[in-house]
Amino acid sequence: RFLDQAEIEYRIASELDDPRLRKIHKLIRKGTLLKVKELYLVMELVDGQSLDRHPPATFESALTTFRETARGMAHMHERG
Repeated sequence: RFLDQAEIEYRIASELDDPRLRKIHKLIRKGTLLKVKELYLVMELVDGQSLDRHPPATFESALTTFRETARGMAHMHERG
């Protein structure tokens, strides 16, 4: 199930082109001809910080972060 989900994620992500969304450049399958045993997604490196380790210092900063997140999600929803 996890492998199927990762393939779906790759297919969907490859159709998105918003700068707010991390790009998935490549899908690598490992296994036999009939059965995939391993799957790798080669993703864009995002040099950022986790919000749970480095929370925004101000309400305005948090609002900006969540607004940009919402815009990225809106792009995904617009593409179905």
